Amino acid sequence: MPLIDENNFREFAKETLTALAQFQESLTMAVRVITTDHSYIHDGIGFSANDKRTMTPGQTAKISIKTPSSALGTFIHFRPAEIITSGDNLTATLYEDNSEVTAGGTITAYNRNRTNSYSSQLTLKSTATITTAGTAIDAYYVGGGTSGGKNSLGAEISSEHEIVLKQNSNYSLVVYNGSTSSNTVFIKMFWYEEEQGG
Repeated sequence: MPLIDENNFREFAKETLTALAQFQESLTMAVRVITTDHSYIHDGIGFSANDKRTMTPGQTAKISIKTPSSALGTFIHFRPAEIITSGDNLTATLYEDNSEVTAGGTITAYNRNRTNSYSSQLTLKSTATITTAGTAIDAYYVGGGTSGGKNSLGAEISSEHEIVLKQNSNYSLVVYNGSTSSNTVFIKMFWYEEEQGG
């Protein structure tokens, strides 16, 4: 008497091959690989926001970042901002537990999966006025000579340098133009939101 029923085995083999096909590219037949960030986007928990401004020499710009309350159970996994400038000598510092006095307009956060209706729990505002800076927990610097918009930082150091932000806390991204000329600055932020913070 056979140990395995032949019909059951055929059905099992068919289901197994069907499942394995999901991990294979249809054109090249290679194993399908998806990055972690790509997976977050598909799950509808990956977000991005942009801010662009022209800064005079010595000018400081501040973006306030407010994380959701612990009651929502959401943790913000914040990636280093991608910064592109038209000039040089730009410093960006991320502060924690700052005191926000006033803030300008809301910076819109977009779900990177446009078929998903989930909205970000993070609040971003531009031109914030902050009296107490808080603790500097990260910083980026764009140096070198003026290069017509080729100076950039952040895109190549994303996942390995992410920071899990505290819940119900104030943060600020403070950008300083140390150049002797005006600087057009484009800031692109990316983060994902999930229930696990540890």
